[in-house]
Amino acid sequence: MAGQATFVGQFDHGAFVSGTYTAPDGTVFTGASFSCSTMLEGLGTAKYPDKSLYSGAFKRGVPEGDGRVEYADGSVLTGVFKGGKVSEWTTRKGKES
Repeated sequence: MAGQATFVGQFDHGAFVSGTYTAPDGTVFTGASFSCSTMLEGLGTAKYPDKSLYSGAFKRGVPEGDGRVEYADGSVLTGVFKGGKVSEWTTRKGKES
């Protein structure tokens, strides 16, 4: 069941500027720049319902550019992301996915 979206942080002219946005699916985005109110832009973090944590660059709310994912099982992937998926990884530690 989906929850309610919340935003805690700074607003400018009714738009989210910086802070923490929790999406209805439970994903928690933290960063310094949001566009279209709920889409993280630039550097930030996202903690997903599966307990994985992404830290790095975002574009329109999805990983885009250099980033790092820490999975719930302890494995870590560092690399370049495009459209929310890793396009090339630079380091990989832990269990193979």
